[in-house]
Amino acid sequence: MIRLLFSVVIIFCIGTKVSASSKDDAAYLARQFIFEEQIQEMRERAAKAYVARLARLLSEYSIKVKDFGRFEDLVPQAITDIAVNGFLDDGTQRYLETFTAQQLNEIAIFHRSGAWQKLYRISYEEMSREGPGEEKTIIIPNFHGYEESKIKELLSFQEFLQFRAFFDSETGKVFMDEVESLFFHLAFDALAASVHLRRFEATINAEFVVEALEAKGIVEIPNPIVRKNLIAQIKKELR
Repeated sequence: MIRLLFSVVIIFCIGTKVSASSKDDAAYLARQFIFEEQIQEMRERAAKAYVARLARLLSEYSIKVKDFGRFEDLVPQAITDIAVNGFLDDGTQRYLETFTAQQLNEIAIFHRSGAWQKLYRISYEEMSREGPGEEKTIIIPNFHGYEESKIKELLSFQEFLQFRAFFDSETGKVFMDEVESLFFHLAFDALAASVHLRRFEATINAEFVVEALEAKGIVEIPNPIVRKNLIAQIKKELR
């Protein structure tokens, strides 16, 4: 492993459209941190957390949730969006607090390059491999450096020039110094994104709750009259 210092020269990005403001750049970078499959996992955790709150509300009517999985599948995206958008807002703020406006602009330009997109995806897959005891290849540069020979294998010649140009600049040095801590906190924020649901009061007055009550096997209601009356009550509130 070769220990190097890196930074960001943006000459390879001449002609690339840049963001209108540092907040735009920070928001873009926060969104680039997470892949679609991770967003889906975030939504699933948010749905699980929300249904757990609904289960407590329904227990006041002596209603017990039997099939949490099916209930969670009914949770609309508008609710799980609260967790996703909360994470993105937190991530945007972390980037704004970590880098200057100029640095954010240069980092955002580099993140749009083919070199970064390719390496970040490969890095994610590398770190997601099973076998925690296995030694992982350092693909995303940090203060430990990176494996240059491995990077050259993964990138085209032009992409490697982009990579080196960025990490040989002053911004690149700052990015390399900060990236490990930044990504650690962003990963924690992603896992804890469901906490943003606590800012909103859970309510059983929702169409998907009616669907769960009407479906067979999702909830257990000893008294069918309770089911009927509660469904009617919710529908009345939704009118």
